[in-house]
Amino acid sequence: MKKRVVALLLAVLFIVPMLSGCGGSGGDSIVIYSCLEEFRNDDLKQKLSEKFPDLNIVLQYQSTGKLSAKLKAEGKNTDADIILAVEQSHIEMIKDNLATLDGYDTSHYLDGLNPSDKKYLIWERFAGAIVVNTDVLKEKGLPEPETYDDLLKPEYQNLIVMPDPKTSSTGYFFLQNLINLKGEDGAFAYFDELSTNIKQFTESSTGPIQSLVQGEAAIGLALIYHAVNEINDGVPLKIIVPPDGAPYSLDGVAMIDGKQTDEKVKQVFDYLVNEYIYYDKETFSPEIIFKDQKTTIENFPADVTYAEMQGMENYEERERLIGKWKY
Repeated sequence: MKKRVVALLLAVLFIVPMLSGCGGSGGDSIVIYSCLEEFRNDDLKQKLSEKFPDLNIVLQYQSTGKLSAKLKAEGKNTDADIILAVEQSHIEMIKDNLATLDGYDTSHYLDGLNPSDKKYLIWERFAGAIVVNTDVLKEKGLPEPETYDDLLKPEYQNLIVMPDPKTSSTGYFFLQNLINLKGEDGAFAYFDELSTNIKQFTESSTGPIQSLVQGEAAIGLALIYHAVNEINDGVPLKIIVPPDGAPYSLDGVAMIDGKQTDEKVKQVFDYLVNEYIYYDKETFSPEIIFKDQKTTIENFPADVTYAEMQGMENYEERERLIGKWKY
């Protein structure tokens, strides 16, 4: 029995130091919670290992909703050191737990994109448009729509696909854009009418593009860069930006308050916002956020006009409006 007790105590003494090295910057690891897609996380992991071979950087995927709920519950007492690509309304909800970034120059961002309290930096913009499969429209002898109101025409019945605002940030920014254009009552009246032409409200932002690629729909409210990817693969899609501009959402990057004093965490954060972000825009996420930003991605629309998107950062308002969505 004594031998078993001694063995158990030795095991505990061996395990405790190992556990103390887990978690956030208080141990040996720098933890990044990322909402990026898997292939982008894989690329970032590779770049981080090349840039910081002596650091143990743990990159964990988290969905936006789960990440914001987790940090809202944990506050500043979390394993995370850095959070990446968190949708703006969610990051606004948890910003009291984030470090103030006063020391970072934001003059290179487009006017209107910088958060006033400097709790995070904008990482990227996702913009949407009316996307059509030109072959399907030709087969059916239908014209290309040019405006949101064109989508209400009876000849487009059962030919339109859009993401569900309840489950997709893309779907929500189309709803918010119409509210900004028509007022809340006018926007919901519009969707009452549009719903008669909708073939499907998809769960994710990729759904409309998939339906267009497969020829199951003629028109989709979809992300521009998703459409560009398919156009570059030879799919007969066309991007039509509404006259009032392309609606969009933003996401951000931040440090958890208290972690900014760790020099290693700050080194990684500086690399993300001063170097990697430009590579990411050139390679994966080309929507314009910087004044001098150019895209070399083939077939990406030049000089996109962006819509006014007041209200997108308001999480409580988002929840209220989604509660009124009935489709």
